[in-house]
Amino acid sequence: MKLKIILSVLLLFSLLKVDANSLANKSIASGRVAVFLYSNDIPFEILTTGKEDGSRSVVPLVPFVVFVDDFNYFIELDFMEGIGVVEIVISQLQNHLIYSSSENILSPLRKYLQLPFGVSGEYCIEIKGDNGAYVYGCFEL
Repeated sequence: MKLKIILSVLLLFSLLKVDANSLANKSIASGRVAVFLYSNDIPFEILTTGKEDGSRSVVPLVPFVVFVDDFNYFIELDFMEGIGVVEIVISQLQNHLIYSSSENILSPLRKYLQLPFGVSGEYCIEIKGDNGAYVYGCFEL
């Protein structure tokens, strides 16, 4: 009798659909999300501090990451290395300019760009280096 109840419960659980991905997507969609960046084959110039640390690390093609916080409407740029002068442009896909600035990134830093509250739609961020390096990524609010 107990075996029959246990098998019935197992059968019931096997018929239920558990979707962990939908839970993960909801938690990601309500906060900070990384923007996938596409780049040309030209790496950004890494500025050195003048001291040699003896490491032989591979220089990353894109030495920064971009996050979008769709709850607070800001973009976070996390520069892991100094890369010199870059131009940062954020626009809507219909070529409506939202933000444009030229920045001199001399050392690792985190920069926050506030977007207007309540905006929605698809946006692109472009970052261009003086040496021809180019990165872009699109995101939706």
